[in-house]
Amino acid sequence: MLASQYQIPENQVTISIIQTTPLFYEYQVREPDLIRGDAEIIKSLRSHFSRLFKDKKRNQKFLQNFSHEFAVETSGLFPSLPPDKVGTYEYYIFRDA
Repeated sequence: MLASQYQIPENQVTISIIQTTPLFYEYQVREPDLIRGDAEIIKSLRSHFSRLFKDKKRNQKFLQNFSHEFAVETSGLFPSLPPDKVGTYEYYIFRDA
């Protein structure tokens, strides 16, 4: 039985809490699906951000407004990406950090 469900703001991740017995709960996370080509873009972004974060000043500035800075950097690298894809990539990069 579904006990609770949460949508993470600004992306397509849903966390469900399911009651399987009276005293036991299970968590399920539904993440956005990746399509062909997404894995290569994410790999490229990881490589770019790992180089970027070696600069401590840049890293500190970036972390003050992570979502905005991520969108600016990603749009600079891949200008044709729609905003929803940028949000999906942000989720995967942040999740795996």
